[in-house]
Amino acid sequence: MAEVWLLTQPRRFGYVFNPVSFWFFRDAAGEVRAALAEVNNTYGDRHAYFCATDGFAPIDGGEIVRPKRMHVSPFQKLSGEYRFTFAFKPGRIAIAIDHRADDGGMRATLAGDLTPFNVRAAMRLMIRPFSAVRVILLIHWQALKLVSKGTAFMRRPLPPKKELTG
Repeated sequence: MAEVWLLTQPRRFGYVFNPVSFWFFRDAAGEVRAALAEVNNTYGDRHAYFCATDGFAPIDGGEIVRPKRMHVSPFQKLSGEYRFTFAFKPGRIAIAIDHRADDGGMRATLAGDLTPFNVRAAMRLMIRPFSAVRVILLIHWQALKLVSKGTAFMRRPLPPKKELTG
């Protein structure tokens, strides 16, 4: 049976910030054949990047390159490309997004154990309600470090007209 998974931050007490959410498309054999990365910025813009190989071969371990289409950081130009890497092991996932551009780049990673969402998992989330706040604090901490280094602040260009790159 084919499946679609969603990896995202849950809303807690009415608040959420998801820099990126991932939709994974698995075939009947359990192989991930495609992923959709929904990228959000702090301005409320959203853009999706469809990640699949030619012929929809499993995406485990390979790089998928997509042009950057949406302004995410006020410290980086709207240029370059994203290199998505997905690694799946039994019960574990690791994702890396490398942004490469002439003016530099950045690397974001996400890794962790895969657990089914059930009542027990929901209770754990309620006990740890501050992960969305943590994400915002880490983003602002990185911004403060960039400002202290004299990194230029760039104006936000208009968001892309098309909602999907892929």
